[in-house]
Amino acid sequence: MKKAAVVTLVLFIGAASIALFLPANLAQFAVKQMPGIDAIRFGGTIWNGQTTLIVESGQTAKLSWRLAGLTNPQSNEIFGLQPSFQWTLGNADLDLKGTLDLHRSSANLLAEGKIDSSVLTPILNRFDIFLSGHFLLAPSQVTAPYDARSLEEVSLVNPTTLTWSGGQISYILTGQYNQIELPRLVAHVDKQSNQTVIANINDGSNNAKLLDLALNRDGMIRVRLNRRFIDLLAFPWPGEQEPNDVIIEVERPIL
Repeated sequence: MKKAAVVTLVLFIGAASIALFLPANLAQFAVKQMPGIDAIRFGGTIWNGQTTLIVESGQTAKLSWRLAGLTNPQSNEIFGLQPSFQWTLGNADLDLKGTLDLHRSSANLLAEGKIDSSVLTPILNRFDIFLSGHFLLAPSQVTAPYDARSLEEVSLVNPTTLTWSGGQISYILTGQYNQIELPRLVAHVDKQSNQTVIANINDGSNNAKLLDLALNRDGMIRVRLNRRFIDLLAFPWPGEQEPNDVIIEVERPIL
């Protein structure tokens, strides 16, 4: 019996030692689940490591993570297991941080931080929009199953806000190139019953909507401009529409 106990103890210690030093490049499996993203230059371990992420547009950012805890008293898993990681993602134009909680069949991601407008250039260019300034993302939480293959399977947990600092904006409207300075704008982001994520945007001083963006589950994004926003752009627009009336609507694929 004593011999069996010793063998069991040795095997347990050995397994724990191996798990402790598992290489960081095992995280490559998780990266491969994210379309349009690759990873290189892994370092450290699976519990405390770093890598460089590359997106299809060619932008890169350093991702670092460390284990913050293995259990959660509120977890329903055996022994309360629920690994939680703290992470940071950054480059010259990006400074994000948050946590990643791993459940049995899904993951919960919390993120917040600063994003330079240049990071969003590949998306904004599809709408003939060019921005200066930066964005501040309030703590935002999403959840998704491990086998998620599209945006349809990613859910926004709670409403959040994304604030643009204001600055110069260039755009093409009705075939004309225009440039103007705009004040700070605030996007209030929430999800609808059909899982569509919608952002209602105002100038932060009141709830008067200027425009809204809707991200559909099929990866299409729809932008609707209110007459109030056209007036803010000081763009001459014919007609007698009310400030809340939608006068321009554009739809493009985001991916």
